[in-house]
Amino acid sequence: MDNHVESGNLTDPQLMHSDPHQIDEQELGTNDDDKEAELSAESKLKLINARDYIKQLSETKFKVVVETIQPGIVNPGLMAGMDVRSLSLLSRIYVGSINFEITEQHIRKVFTEFGFIKHISMSSDPLTGRHKGFGFVEYDVPESANMALEAMDGTMLGGRQLKVGRPNNYSAAIACILVPPPDERIFVANVNEAVTETDLESIFSSFGPVKKCILAPNMQTRGHKGYGFIEYESAEIATLSISAMNGFNLGNMVLRVRKCVVGGPLGDGMSALASLPVMVIPETLLSNINAPANPPSSNEPNPQQQQQQHSNSLASINGQTDSYFGGILRLENVCDVDEVDSDLPQDIFEESTKFGPVTQVFVSKLSANDGFGERVIVFVEYEKKESANDANKVFDGRWFGGRQLRASVTSRQTLASETKTLLCRYPS
Repeated sequence: MDNHVESGNLTDPQLMHSDPHQIDEQELGTNDDDKEAELSAESKLKLINARDYIKQLSETKFKVVVETIQPGIVNPGLMAGMDVRSLSLLSRIYVGSINFEITEQHIRKVFTEFGFIKHISMSSDPLTGRHKGFGFVEYDVPESANMALEAMDGTMLGGRQLKVGRPNNYSAAIACILVPPPDERIFVANVNEAVTETDLESIFSSFGPVKKCILAPNMQTRGHKGYGFIEYESAEIATLSISAMNGFNLGNMVLRVRKCVVGGPLGDGMSALASLPVMVIPETLLSNINAPANPPSSNEPNPQQQQQQHSNSLASINGQTDSYFGGILRLENVCDVDEVDSDLPQDIFEESTKFGPVTQVFVSKLSANDGFGERVIVFVEYEKKESANDANKVFDGRWFGGRQLRASVTSRQTLASETKTLLCRYPS
């Protein structure tokens, strides 16, 4: 376990932001004015230019990240522009000492009580075909991971005592929290699917005025994901509601309530579903409801047809078709080869969708025979060229997982030639 996790008893993220040497704002402003008065005319001009440049960045490059968040996102960390890899680490827990008869489905059923699960990774033994007794669970938001760690470490499951902890690079991710969580905000999980935002607000407003109450929408099912955030007018009310409502039975489900881990703006909640188009069932589909369940075998493509389809796919990837309207973004300096895991393409996929629909993310390895050494290249394929261009403006020079990315828009020919040693992809 030592190779995978850090101790579960970590300092609270909120305490990481406290500064015992904090200076009063008025005093700070006075000191700055005094320092500026001592500057030469040339130095003052440079200072003015630097401030103008920072203002331009805030209004252009940084603003793009916030404005291009896809509808339905309520993760405060993402809304604040936090590095997606660091946010992923904060949302991930290690689960060890798992009974070999326990399956991934069992783990999902137990741990989904603390929030929406994005991914479960359980390494398998190639000889036995069974898992190795440990795995990783990644949630939508860091609050779920904290909650699961606090509740499940040491819990008996299948006759064995679970060991729940953090990935070994969790401490570095803590330092990447851009905005400390507001004391007035709480996190609520394990919410019954029949409970609405209005219902939740009515219940929690019993402790005091609620400024905002949102549930995380599931843009596929058009329901909610079972968790949300509530923001009060004061920290005292928030603390009181946590004490009173954590463990409260609502709709035969036990609510999980705690303070937040990451700060940042909240999304629109369930109102984001209004942006989805109305689902219309085609008449041809309705007319086939009573059709035979198994279509005639003559409709299946013969080997010649399958070979032709394969040839068409190869021609498409090499740019030999004229009907391609997508765009390819090429990323360098993402990570080292030995740091690539199955979560990397998914993390990049989710970050890239801020700029438009993504078809595929490829992670490949280039050999050292080009004079640059062995390195990882990531390709993001967008449905539209405009999306790739917009993403390139933000990704190029941006910091990702402690590295400064190099981004460029490239061709499908480059994609085909540089993905011969493919490490992983998403969707797989």
